[in-house]
Formats: sequence, structure tokens, C-alpha cells
Amino acid sequence: MNLIDLFLDLVRTGIRRLWKGRMVLHHWRLERYREHIEDSPLRFEDNVDITKRVIGGFKGYRKWISAIESAGMIRDFFFRIFYIINVEWVLYLLKRRRLYLVFVGNKPAKF
Repeated sequence: MNLIDLFLDLVRTGIRRLWKGRMVLHHWRLERYREHIEDSPLRFEDNVDITKRVIGGFKGYRKWISAIESAGMIRDFFFRIFYIINVEWVLYLLKRRRLYLVFVGNKPAKF
């Protein structure tokens, strides 16, 4: 097994599970967010779709890589591959499947 095959095998199995396992993300439909907000002490007023702004914020992401301090040729190589794949995946999801919403509301104070 060569180095590239090993890397691809790790990406397909363990790394993705490890990476996602540490995240606390909720990819719900808007109705489900509203249901959970209604069940909480929060008062939902509005939501703002900032998906296009978030996508625009990623436009120069490849320049960010060059700004990161080097950690060695092999480590940098794998980091760059992982970084590019991860950012492109996020952009794909935002362009085709997901929205990035900011919820506006308040939590009534207790006296």
C-alpha cells in the first residue's frame, strides 16, 4: 500500500469519524429549529439567511493556507489536502443543501 492509498483509506474511515465525532452540529430544517426554540425559554423573533455572505467569506481561503507556519513538508502536504477538501465540502453543502441562518430573539429576564 503506497502513501496515497493509506491517506485515502484514513480519510474514508477513521479521520472523518473522528473529525465529525468531536463536533456538535445540528443540521436541521428550519421548522425543527423553531420547534426547539419554542420549547426553550428563548423568544424567536426572526431569522436572517447569511449563506451568500459566508460563501463569499471563503473566496480567498487558499491564501490562508500560505499564511500558516510550516510544520514540515509531509505534514504540510497532508494538512493542505485535508484543508482544501474540508473547505470545498463546506462550500458544496452551502451552495446546494444547507443554509447558514442567524436567529434573532431574546431570553426574558427573571426577576
